Amino acid sequence: MRQFAYIRVSTKDQSIERQLAALEPYKIPPDHIFIDYQSGKDFQRPAYQELMRKLRPGDLLMIKSIDRLGRNYDEILAQWQYITKIIKVDIQVLDMELLDTRSKSGTLTGTLIADTVLQIGLCGADRTGVYPAAAGRGDCLGQGQWTPSGEDTDSASGTV
Repeated sequence: MRQFAYIRVSTKDQSIERQLAALEPYKIPPDHIFIDYQSGKDFQRPAYQELMRKLRPGDLLMIKSIDRLGRNYDEILAQWQYITKIIKVDIQVLDMELLDTRSKSGTLTGTLIADTVLQIGLCGADRTGVYPAAAGRGDCLGQGQWTPSGEDTDSASGTV
């Protein structure tokens, strides 16, 4: 099984170090780590597209967290299905143990649990990119600050 990793930050000003550190124990070859420095609003990203061309059945794709894959609910689900069902590549999301499609003890348990958790988690996501757990902490995946009304505030001014 070949291992690959995908890392994404929204701008070149942001650091990839935290994501690289999380992947370090897995000893993924540097030429199998694909990094994009752009928004996750869609999947038209150069490194992501190159990664998709390299993946083969039986490979494992690791990402630090699901929001590194993308920010658009429908497109994340579509890509997850494409990667796991069409290409037949396993996905391991490092910061959410249940999002690991590898089979447990020769069964389909890993895939079924991961698919279910992904759909439940993303179905609960606000289409603006605010996830319920993040919202409860006042965090959001995009820019701005989440408010109980569901509106984003301008993080610089604090205005809605």
